[in-house]
Parts: sequence; structure tokens; C-alpha cells
Amino acid sequence: MADMMNTSSAFNYIEGVVSIYEASLYALEGEDILDEARKLVTEILKEYLLSSAEDQGNANSITERLVRHALELPFHWIAPRLEARWYIDTYEMIQDMDPLLLEFAKLDFNILQANNIYPEPNSLMKGDIKLISFYRWWKELGCIELLSFSRNRIVEMFVWTVWCHFEPEFDISREEITKWGALATLVDDAWDVNKIADLPDYMKVLYLAVYNTTNAIAYEVLKKRGLDILSYLKKL
Repeated sequence: MADMMNTSSAFNYIEGVVSIYEASLYALEGEDILDEARKLVTEILKEYLLSSAEDQGNANSITERLVRHALELPFHWIAPRLEARWYIDTYEMIQDMDPLLLEFAKLDFNILQANNIYPEPNSLMKGDIKLISFYRWWKELGCIELLSFSRNRIVEMFVWTVWCHFEPEFDISREEITKWGALATLVDDAWDVNKIADLPDYMKVLYLAVYNTTNAIAYEVLKKRGLDILSYLKKL
């Protein structure tokens, strides 16, 4: 492989080298060839950056930007929509870019972002719950007053689900995973293995909230998707 990927030829096809680097990161344990490929192309990319730094008049600034980004945050290590935003900004810097394609990309990003935060009544995101609704649910559980020491991570959980499942059809997934994430944080903050046999009142409220939410999630998925997931939730 070293003979096929010597440094001088790699510089002429640096974008292809980036693709090899990204692909090598999908290697499973024991896939030594991909591990060796990653080490080799990483050195090639780093050498390319050093060469570019020495040549301040380098016209390949877009390629350099691509290489730096790949080494810092590989494609599958970042949320797809954040990666899309980075590519939009980068594509806009290309001299011969297609203005119409760029405009469509910006519209797609902005429309989806707006729908996730402020769902329109007739949009595909109709089932999404606004953050204020999550806070209402959180307050109605009765955990805020009794477990004032716990972390409130509703916003963080919701944003995380949007990053992972941003498509409109995954509205239920975003809603229920947000709840589960908030409850998991609550359990983590309040859990005391030495008091399992004799739970205080505030812990009873907590575990009752977990139980009721689990059943409510299973009911919503069964009603809207026709899938019975209760047995799987109980195994989590």
C-alpha cells in the first residue's frame, strides 16, 4: 500500500486521501489493513498541511480546510446537520460553486431547523413537542421540588435527539428519548444502592415517574406506530 500511496502522488489526489482516511475510521477490531491505512494517510495529510503552511500563496485553501476538518472531526463523529452546515460554509467559498445548489442547501437547513424548534401546525414536524412542553412535563412529574439537587438537562437532551434524529418522521423518537435522557440523569443523580430496600419518599416519586413514563412511551408508540416496545423498554 505504501508503494501505491507515496506522498508525491497523494498530494495530487488529496481529496481521495481524505476519503480513505474517513473510511479507515470505520474499521472494526482486528481489521489491521484499515488500521495501517489510517496511519499512512494520516501522515500524508499532516505532511500536506505542513507543506501548505510553508506556501502561504497556496491556491488550494479549500482542500486545506477539508483536510484540517477531517483530522479534527471525522465525518461520522459529528452530528449530520452540523456537518451539513460546515459543508455549506465551505462550498460557498468555492469560486465555481453552483449558486442554485447552495441556495437549496441553505433553505433545507433553515427550514428543518425552524421546524424542530417552532413546529408549524401543518408541517411534517406536527408531532414535535416544544421545549416549553417538556418543562411542563418535567414539572408535573413532581421531581423538581423534591430533587432540587439534580441536574436539569431538558434542553441538552432535546438538542441531542435533534442531532441524532433530525428527520421529520422521527418526531416520536425525539420526544421519548428526550424524556428518557432527563430521567436517566435524574436516576444517576439520586441513585443510592444502599437504600434500595428502604426507599425514602422522594425516591418513590422518582421511580414512580420512571415507571409511568415508560408505560406512556410504550403506549404512544403502540398507538402511533403499531409496535409493542414495552418489553424492550423494561430491559433497558
